[in-house]
Amino acid sequence: MKRRPGGEEVPVVLLEDGVATVTEAEVRLGGTPPPRRRVRELLLVLAVVAVVAGVGLLGDDGGDDVAAPPSTSTSRPSTTRPRPRPSTTRPHTRPTTTTTAAMTTTIGTGPLLPGDPTGTTLAFVDSAGAVTVADLDTGDHCRVHLPDNGVWPMFPGNGTLPIYALQTDRGAVAVDRHCGVAPMGTRRGSGWPLAVTGDRMWIVDDEGYVVREHSISEDRPTGREIDVPGFTGIFAVTLEDDLVIAAMGEMTLVDTDSERRTGLGPGHPLAARNGRVYFTACPELRCHVGAVDVATGRRTVLADLRVVPWEAGAISSDGRFLRVVVDEGAGAVVLDTESGAVVTTRDLHTTAFTSDGRWLVGVRDGRLAAVRLDGTFAELPIALPSSAVHTMTVLSGR
Repeated sequence: MKRRPGGEEVPVVLLEDGVATVTEAEVRLGGTPPPRRRVRELLLVLAVVAVVAGVGLLGDDGGDDVAAPPSTSTSRPSTTRPRPRPSTTRPHTRPTTTTTAAMTTTIGTGPLLPGDPTGTTLAFVDSAGAVTVADLDTGDHCRVHLPDNGVWPMFPGNGTLPIYALQTDRGAVAVDRHCGVAPMGTRRGSGWPLAVTGDRMWIVDDEGYVVREHSISEDRPTGREIDVPGFTGIFAVTLEDDLVIAAMGEMTLVDTDSERRTGLGPGHPLAARNGRVYFTACPELRCHVGAVDVATGRRTVLADLRVVPWEAGAISSDGRFLRVVVDEGAGAVVLDTESGAVVTTRDLHTTAFTSDGRWLVGVRDGRLAAVRLDGTFAELPIALPSSAVHTMTVLSGR
């Protein structure tokens, strides 16, 4: 308190270590001050407090921390800034150049299959995103781990490509025979891949009304489009450079140069080669595997088998053998495409034909194995990843 002449005490502002404290006014010995003077004194006190508070605010460093409410304590305030709370949001970046991934390479010691060279480079991926590429003639193989949460094939494997095209949760990527990984189709816009013919990728738009052609090497749309029915799922396999598209249970051959369309009748296409389309159909609810000649329209029944339609078929390079899956999780069945006879039912999963068409390579009892179509069986000395292999293909070229 500060005493004025006359015996009255008035409130004052005490500054202790930079903190303003106001004492309550008491009147002693001098009686009660006049109301006006008291109001004026209180206004003076409030002004001083406001100035002190303003200086404190101007001294703030502009951080984003939320200030605590003012304390009535006169103790020294802490000068330690609170530790910033770590963000719980993980950054998500989309690759724009060659994808960085962990890669290992192993030099082989010779052919992995007995007999003549097959000219085959095999590629497969597991559910954890580990891609393996192996040269079956030299034994050289590499493995690259794609840094994504999920990896799956972009389209049914119905032929060979120079790259292994995969879809990830960050977009499409291409893996080459040396396990190099690069973005693929970064300017293809929205939609989902339907099929690939040579250097061209066919993409269904989000609405499902149009299939657009996209150049893989130039990474741009070509401008060519194919109108398809909306409100229905479509499926396609390739026949050389043309497409066989299934919609609502009907198959149509589309010449991708002239866009001429030829109806092939009911069925779900499995594979195509040498002017024939292999399909499955269930007339009168009895299912079979059949073939249709695209030049004459003649249809034949190959085998009374009930295949898994969402498991794409595969056909050997010479068109002699057709691989189908007859039960989800079961091994592959290989048919002779002329007689329909079952060639082999070895317990192989996730299979692909070698480039020369003499072997079927797949997974058996957790190991990479192959069966020659004359009955010879061989195991390949390549360790498989710990996760299940769920797609396999053969890369073209050397």
